[in-house]
Amino acid sequence: MLQSIGIRAHDFGKMSSDKLARVTKENGLGSVQLALAKAIEEIESPDQDLSEDQVLRIGKSFEDQEVLISVLGCYLNYAGLDAGLRQGNLSVFKNHVDYLPLLKGKVVGTETGSLNNDYSWHPDNHTDRAYIAFAKSLEEILTYAQDKKVMVAVEPVFNHIIYSNKVLKRLIDDMQSDYLDVILDPVNLLHMGNHDQVYDVMEEAFYLYGDRIHTLHVKDYNTKNNRINEIPHGHGLMDYRKMMDFVGKSKEAIDVLLENADVNTLEEVIGSLR
Repeated sequence: MLQSIGIRAHDFGKMSSDKLARVTKENGLGSVQLALAKAIEEIESPDQDLSEDQVLRIGKSFEDQEVLISVLGCYLNYAGLDAGLRQGNLSVFKNHVDYLPLLKGKVVGTETGSLNNDYSWHPDNHTDRAYIAFAKSLEEILTYAQDKKVMVAVEPVFNHIIYSNKVLKRLIDDMQSDYLDVILDPVNLLHMGNHDQVYDVMEEAFYLYGDRIHTLHVKDYNTKNNRINEIPHGHGLMDYRKMMDFVGKSKEAIDVLLENADVNTLEEVIGSLR
């Protein structure tokens, strides 16, 4: 079932938390995915240490506007081959785990990385070697998050280490954690071999781990130049009615978050999703 319709906060630009929360509410949205360093003007980088007062102030901005922080984004690489960089990124994620209760958010979210430190495609990303590297980091994250009673959500992407529904189901089974959720972005799971089966991809996801899906990313795409291209809503191949059917049939409360949104057409897009 549909819980809320929201947006990546930084699609509005970088501004004060008060203004950002107000703009979100004024555009008829009820939730955000918040990447602090991308969206909040006082924060320069994900690894910036924030005081409790700073985090509480940001959280209050959204609470006052009745806008839920559905996902606190911390999309760093936790599987890169550089051990120092990997451990540094894990520390940043743990800081975000600490921030989440102060923000009154739902989950801390991330994608699943690459063996290349800079997140670029590595030819071994789809191997057991890469899977084990990410799983080891995720296990450390989940141990920390469980102690704090904080939910973590992973977002599979075809070019990354967790690249398909079946591999994500393997990860869920291996982790055996009640603190692991899923951010499903069906376009991220597409490639030129399966793009015409996007609704089959969604059906498989809801069948394999539907009880873990509490966030759905929504964007459009085309296949120009023989590749998957992300484009503004309503200009591509995605049928939003079919997409939202999965949300409506789910027993879980799902936050639908717009990604790469054209903020000038939000009213139209929100209408199409409802």
